[in-house]
Amino acid sequence: MKVRKEVRTVEFGCRNYARMATIPVPEFSSDVIRVKPLWTKYLNDCLLCAGDDKLDLRWFDSESVYDRNEISRIKKSGVISLQVEIHYISVQLDRDDKLDVLGVK
Repeated sequence: MKVRKEVRTVEFGCRNYARMATIPVPEFSSDVIRVKPLWTKYLNDCLLCAGDDKLDLRWFDSESVYDRNEISRIKKSGVISLQVEIHYISVQLDRDDKLDVLGVK
């Protein structure tokens, strides 16, 4: 199976130090392996709950990530747009790729 990647811009709703978003799973995905936040190197700050047709993302700002000058700039309300990289597998797309290689349409 081939692991596929898709980069998406996600709008997180901000509430104090938590950010929450719900997005649809990639089209034709069979299983989402992970969602990697592209704005931080701390993968532990982002939690993923995968459903059949949606992904619930939770991101928690931790004070240890910021120095004292940046902690005051954390957005505590409203919406913030950030990019994530979704890693998934797709049985349907793998099958389609094999049929293309064989010349079957």
